[in-house]
Amino acid sequence: MDAEEKSPNERLKHQRALRGWSQKKVSLELETSKEMVSRWETGDRIPSPYYQERLCSLFGLSAADLGFIKPPNEEQVLSFTSVPSQEVLSLLATAVSQGIIMAVRDLERTSMDASKRSLLKLLGTSIVLAGVGDEAASFLHAMLNDDQIRLYASEIEKRWSVYHNGHTLEALDGLGMWLTEVESIAKDASGEQQKQGYTLLSISYQLQGSLHRDRMEYTSAHNSYKKAYLAADEYENIELKSSALARRGVTFIQQQKPVEAIQYLESALTTLENQEFPHLSGYIYQALSEAHAMAQHGNDSWAYIELAEQALTHKQNGIESSNCSLNTTSVVAQKGVNAVLLKDYNQAISLLNTGIAHYNPKLMRGRARLIAQKAEAYYGLGYVDLSTENAEMAYSIAHQIGSEKTISRVKNLYMALQQSPYRKARSVTELGMILGMMNA
Repeated sequence: MDAEEKSPNERLKHQRALRGWSQKKVSLELETSKEMVSRWETGDRIPSPYYQERLCSLFGLSAADLGFIKPPNEEQVLSFTSVPSQEVLSLLATAVSQGIIMAVRDLERTSMDASKRSLLKLLGTSIVLAGVGDEAASFLHAMLNDDQIRLYASEIEKRWSVYHNGHTLEALDGLGMWLTEVESIAKDASGEQQKQGYTLLSISYQLQGSLHRDRMEYTSAHNSYKKAYLAADEYENIELKSSALARRGVTFIQQQKPVEAIQYLESALTTLENQEFPHLSGYIYQALSEAHAMAQHGNDSWAYIELAEQALTHKQNGIESSNCSLNTTSVVAQKGVNAVLLKDYNQAISLLNTGIAHYNPKLMRGRARLIAQKAEAYYGLGYVDLSTENAEMAYSIAHQIGSEKTISRVKNLYMALQQSPYRKARSVTELGMILGMMNA
């Protein structure tokens, strides 16, 4: 940060001191360092949107109250005595849109109804448009819509990142309100802006479906994916129509319904019409390999995982929108998952160990799942102590991030151990105690 831009956040410091809180206390509440809190107060660093929301929630105050939205100085005040330039209007539209976004974030923590939220947006726009003239007003309307779409897209992208890192509840919190705002933009806009709005709406519903799926709320997940498909269909977005179908297929896998999963995943491939989306195609191939493994179709399972490997070599044309990931580590890990389902436990453990060793440590949800499946493989080989050791590790991670899928998987493994000849083993008893303590 340049010296001239550095400005201490006296409001944040004042609110903390007013409550008698130390910087250490605030850092513990937000799961960050004391040094980072100090930098926020001195102005050396500006909190990210994520931490701004956490701070607003902690203090029970708005972004403006905590000094995250600063009033303009005299040099920044714009005069409307003449028609503003498009550059000025663009900057103004961005400022207003950011203010609206921060206001909506504040409203996530309130019970304010939709009509009041709509009035807030209307007032924000009206204040800016007053006195600028018809031509400028028309341009500014368009700029406001563009900037709102970009800012909403940034918010949804941030929530996808939070979800991939395993924080399901955090990504889900307040998402319904954001979806309402995005849906409003998609329906009220026109032309290219409407197309962008429906694209954002589809990927937002796919995020919502994935969050419901992770919480094992399968009916809600399928409903979200249906809405995602319909939004993508408004402008015949082949990529997002395909990813909505693919995610429904993955949901059926998690419901232990391989036949239905294969149907939806094959429809997802057909929808792509051989267009180049290597990450999405690879994601579908991986899912098909797991569905066929679940159905005990060994040859088909390995054939599809080979196609996923081939997709890694395909050149990506532009940025894909589906948020479906594909990399060498995920393919190796998928082979391990398939081997568990096909009861090839020795190979499964070898593949899973390789996958876990190279797995992104930030992707906690996926890591917990792989460790849980390694525990299942050890159980299949009769290595009870290794099975329970990995089960405990997987459960600890899953419980920390709120991954209901992996929690359920570990509980099912424990029930199987309880019904096996190993039920009196000390490690099985200890696993039961850990599950009981964490559920208390």
